[in-house]
Amino acid sequence: MLQLPILKFNPEWVIERLQLKHFHKAEECVRTILQLDEQRREIISSLETTRSELNKVSKMIGQFLAA
Repeated sequence: MLQLPILKFNPEWVIERLQLKHFHKAEECVRTILQLDEQRREIISSLETTRSELNKVSKMIGQFLAA
């Protein structure tokens, strides 16, 4: 099974190897995987930012109710 770091480090090599195994649309598949990984990373970053903001607001609410 291919590992994502290998795809990211050397996508051209992966494409060549897949084509040797007669994998059709190898380049398209590798590019799509890399694009989806980038989208996944952006979503995770956004989620972490939102969680951080939620934690700040929750803490402020707790302080307000304690006062």
